[in-house]
Amino acid sequence: MKDNKIVMSIFAFLVVFSSLTYFLNPNRKIMKLESWIRNYAIEAYSLLPKVFAKEENIKLEEYLNSSLEEDNQQLKELLELNRTLSDFEYVNATVLYRNVSYWLDTITIDKGEQDGVRVNDSVVTKNGLIGKVVTVNKDNSVVSLLTTDDSYYVSVSVNGSNGLLYTYDKKEQALKVKGIDKKEEIKEGDAVLTNGLGGLFPKGLYIGKVKKIENDTYDLSKVVYVDVEQNFNDIAYVMVVGARK
Repeated sequence: MKDNKIVMSIFAFLVVFSSLTYFLNPNRKIMKLESWIRNYAIEAYSLLPKVFAKEENIKLEEYLNSSLEEDNQQLKELLELNRTLSDFEYVNATVLYRNVSYWLDTITIDKGEQDGVRVNDSVVTKNGLIGKVVTVNKDNSVVSLLTTDDSYYVSVSVNGSNGLLYTYDKKEQALKVKGIDKKEEIKEGDAVLTNGLGGLFPKGLYIGKVKKIENDTYDLSKVVYVDVEQNFNDIAYVMVVGARK
């Protein structure tokens, strides 16, 4: 940045000096000085690619450092999650690929059959449940995220009341839970957890917090919108819960 300012200063000086010498007295004998300035400017100009290359390298280095810090933070959070879920069998995995097509919202992870991963295993991050395994290959697996457009049934508990998480509302950017009696006491901010019913998802996995509550069409039960903390566009490391090591 310092070199860049020097070069720009030289060019500015050259323009001003040349203009003054031309308009004030074109016949003034200052050719040696003007020639020296021009030569110096040419040399400075030759430095421009190096200056800008240096700036680009600095920007690249800053980006790489930021990316490494973010990865390290996610790894630390995953290790903390390992301790939190010590009662479950699990396998840590890295995300290889993200499919964001309209009808299919999945990620591919670097753990598969040889690592003990099975279809329907739960997949979580430090922010809670994000999906389940739907396809298992020898050394990788495909995970269907909770944000998929397909119906996604998860038995959940909200403040002791059981319900069924069944879809993702793109407009609200929230998961939806149905089947909770309208008489049940539920308020915004209540935690939503898996309740283990049906045996598909282990009991006690965190999903999110209640964002808002409505009555259903027939005014018989509550429809609960759940705000998830996970940014589904930024998933680098996950844990497969229920995997057999």
